[in-house]
Amino acid sequence: MLSHCVSSVKAGILDAGSPDESSYDLVVEDGLAIISMVGPMMKADSKFGGVSTIRTRKLVREANARSDVSQILMVVESGGGSVSGTKELADDVRNSLKKVTAYINDIGASAAYWVASQASQIITNEMAEVGSIGVVAVIEDTSGMYEREGVKVHVISTGSMKGAFADGAPVTDEMLEDLQDKVDAINTVFKSTILSGRSIDSETLDKIADGRTYTAKQALDFGLIDSVQRLEDVVANLKQSIIIESRNQAVTARLGQSAKR
Repeated sequence: MLSHCVSSVKAGILDAGSPDESSYDLVVEDGLAIISMVGPMMKADSKFGGVSTIRTRKLVREANARSDVSQILMVVESGGGSVSGTKELADDVRNSLKKVTAYINDIGASAAYWVASQASQIITNEMAEVGSIGVVAVIEDTSGMYEREGVKVHVISTGSMKGAFADGAPVTDEMLEDLQDKVDAINTVFKSTILSGRSIDSETLDKIADGRTYTAKQALDFGLIDSVQRLEDVVANLKQSIIIESRNQAVTARLGQSAKR
């Protein structure tokens, strides 16, 4: 499904940071915490960059713990990546004590959409591609190539599935059926997570969850996203909503104090 470098926001514009240690610092502006998901997703760090779901989970928890953070904006620009770690990150987004807005910038597909679907709202830019709902596993049967080279691979194991997909050994129907079962099981969790996070019915989801991506307009029609806006407008609107929320809380607190007198 689906890598990570955290970005900084200056004057409402997202400037992608470099995928080093410092790029995982949480950016907070006017009560808004910005967490960036840029590149292919995987559980751990990679020297090639991308999104570490472990690192991103830590940022979500940090944003929830900080008193100077009122809301969270996750800026997503990823085509997906590894299954490992994706559900855990999605669960953290869903269970966040502070409102999370997901902004899909150009591409939010597969594992990246899995995570975004658990935010309070999803907004995209006009040219974004959204979706690619599904799970894929690619297996190469290299036994014919080995045979042409005069090499025969023997897999000595304690069961027919132990050592499955060993390089140069034949891929059996039993192996493929077992792998298909695993892919289907993961996809069931993927789709049920989307259904829990989005106002979309299962019949519609079944029709559109065939692995293709959709334009922002199509995604809006299907209920995969909530609106289409520019990133800088989203940042400005969220900051304004934080100001209004803070004022309302201050008024409520003053009224409460007056009532006690």
